[in-house]
Amino acid sequence: MHRLVEITLIVGIAHCTVLPVAAADAPTQLAKDGFLLAKKYCYRCHNGSIEFDITDRDGLLAKRGDSVYVVPGKLDDSYLWQRIDDGDMPPEGQPQPSTGEKELLKRWIEAGAPKPEREKRPFKREEGIQADILNDLRGAKTSDRTFQRYFTITHLYNNNENVSAFDLRLYRAAFAKAVNHLSWESRIVVPTAIDREQTIFRLDLRDLGWDKRDIWQSVLAVYPYGLKFNRVEDPQIREIDRQLELLSGTPLAYVRADWLTVTATRPPLYHVIMAIPKTDRELEKLLKVDVQRDFLRNRLQRAGFAESGVSTANRLLDRHQSAYGYYWKSYDFAQNNKNGNLFRYPLGPKFKANPFSQQAFEQDGGEIIFTLPNRLQGFMLVDSKGERIDEGPINVVRDLKETSGSPVVVNGLSCIHCHQHGMIRFKDTVRSGLAVAGEPREKARELYVSKDLMDRAVERDQRMFLEAVEQTTGAFLKTGEDKDKPIKDFAEPIGAIARFHYRDLGTEEAAYELGIENPEELRTAVKFNPHLKRLGLGPLLDGNKIERTEWESREFVTSPFQETARVLDRGTPHISLGGN
Repeated sequence: MHRLVEITLIVGIAHCTVLPVAAADAPTQLAKDGFLLAKKYCYRCHNGSIEFDITDRDGLLAKRGDSVYVVPGKLDDSYLWQRIDDGDMPPEGQPQPSTGEKELLKRWIEAGAPKPEREKRPFKREEGIQADILNDLRGAKTSDRTFQRYFTITHLYNNNENVSAFDLRLYRAAFAKAVNHLSWESRIVVPTAIDREQTIFRLDLRDLGWDKRDIWQSVLAVYPYGLKFNRVEDPQIREIDRQLELLSGTPLAYVRADWLTVTATRPPLYHVIMAIPKTDRELEKLLKVDVQRDFLRNRLQRAGFAESGVSTANRLLDRHQSAYGYYWKSYDFAQNNKNGNLFRYPLGPKFKANPFSQQAFEQDGGEIIFTLPNRLQGFMLVDSKGERIDEGPINVVRDLKETSGSPVVVNGLSCIHCHQHGMIRFKDTVRSGLAVAGEPREKARELYVSKDLMDRAVERDQRMFLEAVEQTTGAFLKTGEDKDKPIKDFAEPIGAIARFHYRDLGTEEAAYELGIENPEELRTAVKFNPHLKRLGLGPLLDGNKIERTEWESREFVTSPFQETARVLDRGTPHISLGGN
């Protein structure tokens, strides 16, 4: 079971007023205080990364090597307490816990590491979702209806046990941010909630530019949760389904927002929606960037360094002006020797008109980050020839946070999470260590600009990006006790929910996704239905889990989710033909 931010754990506790705890209410109050502290001060860094996940309570109570982070009731055996008591956590430079806050953590562990109670949310059924969408469509202008599309997180809202109110805010923010990363339009679009619970959102395809090509059809062509309800027993649901298709002009007027967020931000759908060209030269032409001319005229800003959080060897970054703002292009290398040694070969890339071909590096690949018209970022990964690739070679670049589920850097998704604040600060080490002389050295010192100039460029680009992020996600994140919190202090939502989306599913998660209120009903159905076992649901009987990738797999045209829904009379699988 995943718990994005329900955990009572206090990692890196920062300053917070600790109130006296009444003995009779100690577990409840401790759990509440721990949650607030963790959410406010810890989740920004410890939000599901590979090395530590404060949100996985089961994992924290499990043995890791020779240690257990939290042993309920046993303070001295809890590795977490040891690290905080010794002053190792939070790290130097971060707010440090007061004596009272340490005492709160101590009491929490000694009390058995209680978890906070949840306010029970009413279960929202599929027919309720459809009815809300139909009512919203009926209220729209006739000329607008075929452009209205809807996105749901209702199955998450129904999952009281594992998804908190704050988690839902993250899902909403992630969806809002994702669709704006998938738009070439100049205006930020904030999805409109059409229900009181904010589980169903409306977007107009024209606002994202998705009407210009058949983007919606491309989405539906790979959607593993598509169901029609024209054959279910309930005549009312059948009629609503018919009316939805009639008014919207599409067989499916809504998809799951969480699925779209993690699927459309990675290839192949990312490349389809954004129409990312096949080569870097084509992209540069689109963005009015001339890399070779900027090199020859010293109209770029360059920095190189041997260590980065992504590249396994040297990395070089060039900043160019583009049609919408900036265009950052990295040159990455599999090794630091030969023509990958930037100190000896600082004047690449190689091209016919390059007068410094003897001092030109030869890259093994690269990453491109560019400003979108709405001031968010677009991404492209390329190989040594400048041709678009879906994933970066693991021997050249790697994602240490495993945002995509592995260390592979996946275009779009991995980049969005890594660059959560826009461009990342770095320090050039090439300018002061050049191993070339004469005219090549003079040329290199023109391109490899001073630290002050580069820092100002990064800060300016970062500020523009963060303003767009706040405009996109602020309505969902900056509410309640977080209304005055800087946008940089929130976890990057897309990467956070992506890691949790691809975790294995237990009976509860699978049931809620199927619209079943009582998970025991699903377990009973699996027990007495051999077909459900053949679909891969057998492990649920023993309290085990099923893989998300298998649940969504379209290897046999329809997904196990769709086939399970068919068997349980929860809908009929819908398969759409591809768009662009």
